[in-house]
Amino acid sequence: MRLHKIIILLFFIPCSFVVIAQTNKVTFTKEFSYGLNFNSNAGILGGFNFRFATHYNNKNIFTKYIEIVNVKSDKELRLTSSLSSNFFIYGKTNYLWPIRLGCLYEHELFSPFSENGLKVNSVLGGGLTIGIQKPYYIKYITNQLTKDYEVVPYNSQIHTTNLIDGSGGFFTGLNKATIRPGIHTKIGLNFQNDASYDFVTGVETGWLFEAYGHKIPIVGAADANAIYNSFYVNVYMGHRKIPKENMTTK
Repeated sequence: MRLHKIIILLFFIPCSFVVIAQTNKVTFTKEFSYGLNFNSNAGILGGFNFRFATHYNNKNIFTKYIEIVNVKSDKELRLTSSLSSNFFIYGKTNYLWPIRLGCLYEHELFSPFSENGLKVNSVLGGGLTIGIQKPYYIKYITNQLTKDYEVVPYNSQIHTTNLIDGSGGFFTGLNKATIRPGIHTKIGLNFQNDASYDFVTGVETGWLFEAYGHKIPIVGAADANAIYNSFYVNVYMGHRKIPKENMTTK
């Protein structure tokens, strides 16, 4: 019950800022943008993000977002099978794919001196996390003479490394996936190019904290964690909708 209360509170605190923003409502601008996520827990590419923003005045922005990312462990070690050129990750037991649904309150810290300038906003928010935990599968040789193999969930305590013939496929075992609910919060800065009325580009960067109700093993049971921290960068682009009466002024 306590976790449920925390989830509800964390989800609605950023959303409540919209009430404050409406008291000085000047413009009503909407944005839809999409882009890529990079974070310190995912290697090169973290995933994707989608943003739905509403400008309630010149200083305050309320944003709803969806992020779909991949979380890796720093203990992951990619090896080449001794039987072929196929790769597998030594000791890996699970994939973790968080789907984040949340709200952001953005406040303008720096406005551009010209129409083609850079705007800087502070970012504070959070929301719900739907974690998808999927077992990691390998091709394991059952007969060395005939090279017969079976695709099974990897267990480094049972499966001998020299009999592994690569990973079992990215989508293998989706029917065995488990939902892990959690919460997250983030704080950072949003650098937005204010060069166009109807087109928007930007970079949001900051720190993210995420907590689950259960420990999730990614590389063996010793690597199981319920709390994850990461530095993130969201690069996005999209379109902006502005009422006609506001098109002559910025």
